[in-house]
Parts: sequence; structure tokens; C-alpha cells
Amino acid sequence: FCFCCCRPLVDRRKDVSSNVLGYLYFYVDFPSVSTNVSGCGTTFAGGSGTVGDPYQVADRATLANTVSCATSTTYFLQTTNIDLGGASTPWSPIPLYGQYNGNGKTITNLFISSSDVSGGLSVGLFSTMNADSSVSNLTLTSANVTAGGANIGALAGTSSGAITNI
Repeated sequence: FCFCCCRPLVDRRKDVSSNVLGYLYFYVDFPSVSTNVSGCGTTFAGGSGTVGDPYQVADRATLANTVSCATSTTYFLQTTNIDLGGASTPWSPIPLYGQYNGNGKTITNLFISSSDVSGGLSVGLFSTMNADSSVSNLTLTSANVTAGGANIGALAGTSSGAITNI
């Protein structure tokens, strides 16, 4: 707690007997705190992308932002269940380069159709998972993937990475 940000105010009043009473108040200015953090040229719900402090994935936007982190040493942790919205908001498959921990959470209503995919041969929540990437501790429900392509899956179209507890 920083008292250097406080502004004192003295309020003097008289009571019914004309006695002077003094009250001392402190107004504290708290700096605004952003819940979003920058990383990989984009934003996440928190974290720094390390194994001990992974980037926090809390919604559709921060899930999509994982594509901006193109190294296998970037770590992600899903902090809430994520509803991708189904047919009303089709998902565009993205590659996964880092380590994604679903943290026991769920991703629901994944919807991908041929008209929503531009030229991708690998289609899924993650189009591809690179050799050093991983996904763990995640549940996918209500996935509808009907896109054409050589490699199609709910979690990943193509994976050379590790998949555990899905």
C-alpha cells in the first residue's frame, strides 16, 4: 500500500454547542490496473509466457492470440471455459507452436466449415501442432468440423506434438 499517493483533507465543523470538531480524511488514488498483458506482439489475460507464469487464455480473442507466439518455449494456461459461439462465429484454424495447458477447462461450440477456411490443408482448433508443441488437460465439446482438407480433426488437423489428457 503506497501512502505517497494519499491526499489528506481536514474537515472542521462545529457541533450544536459551537465546539470546533476536526476530522482528518485521506483520499487514496489507486492507479488503474489492466488485466491484459502484452506478449508476442499481442495481448493475453495475464502472465508472462514462461513455464512458471504462463500467458493466461480467458476467451476467444486470447485463444486466437496464441498464434502470435511462434516458439515452443512459450507457455499458455486456459483460465476459464471458452465458448467459441458455434456457427454464428466460425473459428479460423491457427497453428500452435507453444505449450497449451487447458487446466481442466472446456472449449465448447467449435465450428469450422469449408467456407470459413482459406486454403488450409490441416483443419482443427489448431491447424497444426509443431514437433515441440503440446496440448494437455483440455475438454472439447460440441465440435463441428466439416471443412475440406487433407487433415481434419477437432483438436488439430496435423500434430507432431504431444497431446495428453484431452
